[in-house]
Amino acid sequence: MNFERMLEKAKRLDGRTISIAGAADVEVIHAVKLAIDHGLSRFKLIGDAREIKRLCDEHSIEEDAIDIIHVKGDKEIAKRATLAVKTGEADVLMKGMVATSTS
Repeated sequence: MNFERMLEKAKRLDGRTISIAGAADVEVIHAVKLAIDHGLSRFKLIGDAREIKRLCDEHSIEEDAIDIIHVKGDKEIAKRATLAVKTGEADVLMKGMVATSTS
């Protein structure tokens, strides 16, 4: 599937909010920027709020398209991002930069 067809399919999911666990990462924020620029989603960005804000400012992300939720520690970040979906604050859970080990 080419990018344009994929983008059209994604646009049909309009109005969805994505909760990202571990959003304080340049590649995660770059992906968020691309999605916002194409009008795809709103985002709940979970993690180190100061770093997320800095990265969003660097990428010129408008604050009305995101909610930043400050949480420390990978386990707590994952819990909070999951809770956002469970409670209906978000529709989709996405893994950003959080450890996935089971130990």
